[in-house]
Amino acid sequence: MVRLAAALLAALGSLACSGIAEASVPPRGKTVAIVKDGAGLSVAARKVAAELARPTDPFDSDGYKAPSRYLCGNVCVHWVESTADAPSLRDVDTNGIPDWVDTTASVLETIWAKVVVEFGFRAPKSDLAISAHGPDGRLDVYLQDIADDVLGYCAPEIPPGYRYWNVSGYCVLDDDYSPGQLGAPNLTGQRGLELTAAHEFFHAVQFGYDFGEDGWLMEGQAVWMEDKVYDALHGSFSWFPYTSLLHPEVPVDTFGRTQPFQYGAWLFWRYLEEALAPAGRTSDPSVVRRVLERADGSEGRPDLYSLEAVDAVARERGTTLSALFHGYGVANLAPRWYYREGSSYPSAPLARTHMLAGDSKGTGSQRLALDHLTNRHVGFARRAGLAPGSRLSIRLDLPPLERGSQASALVFRGSGRPEVRRLPLSEAGDGSAVLPFGRSIKRVVLVLTNSSARYACGRGTALACQGRPLDENLVFRYSASVSG
Repeated sequence: MVRLAAALLAALGSLACSGIAEASVPPRGKTVAIVKDGAGLSVAARKVAAELARPTDPFDSDGYKAPSRYLCGNVCVHWVESTADAPSLRDVDTNGIPDWVDTTASVLETIWAKVVVEFGFRAPKSDLAISAHGPDGRLDVYLQDIADDVLGYCAPEIPPGYRYWNVSGYCVLDDDYSPGQLGAPNLTGQRGLELTAAHEFFHAVQFGYDFGEDGWLMEGQAVWMEDKVYDALHGSFSWFPYTSLLHPEVPVDTFGRTQPFQYGAWLFWRYLEEALAPAGRTSDPSVVRRVLERADGSEGRPDLYSLEAVDAVARERGTTLSALFHGYGVANLAPRWYYREGSSYPSAPLARTHMLAGDSKGTGSQRLALDHLTNRHVGFARRAGLAPGSRLSIRLDLPPLERGSQASALVFRGSGRPEVRRLPLSEAGDGSAVLPFGRSIKRVVLVLTNSSARYACGRGTALACQGRPLDENLVFRYSASVSG
């Protein structure tokens, strides 16, 4: 496995590779999602990706050391019956298939029924164009003793001479998810199998649209799909520390090597499917499917990069990426009111809080620096002695609108749903508002957004389109005072 990752890194310099996280985070997988730029994938990178070895490859030193068997439904599950890679051979129902293999096959059928049949995503692409394919064109999943390194992984396979981005792949899952190997008790046994299989199967689906798509999309959507298939397990919640809920100051398209914010990006996809759901529905998974359709790198398809695809789908539904991202910042401040499961979510932290009284001179001029695709939240609270009919005046001096500036204020009265006031801005980014700040007001929170998705693409970064953001570290100025 290490050899594989090293070869890809050498060829690419940028690799969407999971399982490289700090020690407290369980390794999720080693998905090989090769990121492209405007010039396409290098010859060296295509050669490496085309030669990824399956466990059944006799020339793979990390592969099977014994003859393998397989069991096929919509997916073919492969295993060996000896060596360290063998699952338990226990066969309670005496059908000639080890129970763990039966369980794995059943789990994959459940995932197929959700992802392909119910949600309508494209089935993994046939691998018949690959010389090392399995018994037929169905997705091959190999059981192997890998949990010392990762929980699972998927690898794309590029047919010789193929010029497009929709490819087949294969997946590898651990052979038992043994508690003795894993330091994460919530990812052992069948639970570990279910969450990992849902995650990795969805990577195989993504490869059938565009295997070179941006890493934050690939991993964030895969965690999102874990939760869609196995909602009761709430596996995605373990990634709260890496979401915009707790780190609104981190760009949503961040792909971290030591802090895996790409997994926390599942929250953005959850917000997207709920915010763009038709009237009368709490969520709509077809929103995420439509993003992949706009990112589709097949012959004659749009082949948009991640944020272009999101913006295209947003515009199909009457809004924009910029407006959605600002709404995301608002929702994350009060998730119980904006997400279907939001009562279980933490709330975004305040960058600072100002305590205001009638005899004070207000906050004076304040400033915050925002990177691209981030939000910051500023609180205003009443000190004792304010008049019952007090008002809060806010003045804004933000970067120009073309650089992604947006602002709203949330007025909290008691424990009920906050009132959202959109704060209009001039083209130059200036604005002002007067808000209620009387005795019934618990607090007012200013939401500042840098929604910029402008990049110089193909610069070798791990962000969207391998780009360099054009609107980074922008200064957002504000002041506030109380009257009345």
